[in-house]
Amino acid sequence: MMYKEELNDNLDNIQDEYINERIDAQIEYYTRKANAARSLDRWSKVITIIFASLIPVIVTIGPLEIYSKVLIVILSMSIVVFIGIQQIFQTDRVWKEYLDASVKLRHEKMLYLTNMNEYKDERHFHELVGNIENILSNATNTKISHVPQTIVSNYWQNIEKTSNK
Repeated sequence: MMYKEELNDNLDNIQDEYINERIDAQIEYYTRKANAARSLDRWSKVITIIFASLIPVIVTIGPLEIYSKVLIVILSMSIVVFIGIQQIFQTDRVWKEYLDASVKLRHEKMLYLTNMNEYKDERHFHELVGNIENILSNATNTKISHVPQTIVSNYWQNIEKTSNK
């Protein structure tokens, strides 16, 4: 009887440790990354809009001296760079994926803590670990590979299209 109580206490400690050190840490990580990525995405879009709106103002203010022309070129180049970075790194998509991972982790944690859905039976901790690790695996694969994979797959698709003609 004493052994069973010790085993249950040990399992409770393992569950608490997993929730605190794995789930909560990952929720915090993905939330922080989502906020940073969202901030980068929004600021780059705001800067692009501001730069784009300054060009017609500079042109209509008066005669285009060399300084005005240089400023217009710099603003135009900056717009192209910001839009290019947004497209290559898919900043509008990345922050949503980080947020999605954070929300899924919170959801699974709440289902587990309230013994809902698949967490009703005795083996619910194993289900929790499997579901959490699956979410993390999918989130990691998406974050790490989506930029290069998109670029590489588009490149190879274009190569295949041109070679088939």
